[in-house]
Amino acid sequence: MAHPYPSVGSPVYRPKKLPRVLRRQLPVLRLCAGIVILGLAVISVTWRNLTHERLSLDVGVQRTHIEVLNKEIQHFEGLIETEASFPKISQWAKEQHGWRPLPNSVRDLRIPENRLTPAAKQEAKRLEAYR
Repeated sequence: MAHPYPSVGSPVYRPKKLPRVLRRQLPVLRLCAGIVILGLAVISVTWRNLTHERLSLDVGVQRTHIEVLNKEIQHFEGLIETEASFPKISQWAKEQHGWRPLPNSVRDLRIPENRLTPAAKQEAKRLEAYR
């Protein structure tokens, strides 16, 4: 006995079947999608590792550069101290201007008050307060 196929009034929803070609290709499509997702994950991890390695190398290069600059600063400070020593300055003054130090002579230098700047006037008043 054949029962008629229930039409619209059925309480169970039955979606239409996929065509046979798509049903057969679905596992292959799922496999390809899985491979693509796995490949993207591997590429992202590799990219992150390369970026981290590049940053580590850059930080190392910058630290080395800073150390070299600090050594140059120390070297130049030593040169400045050497070149600014009294014998060098007195030799330069004698060669360039013919100046020579007076033996055992320390004199006060007097500048008229009207030639002083306001900051120099304040400094002079402060120094006189200590005398």
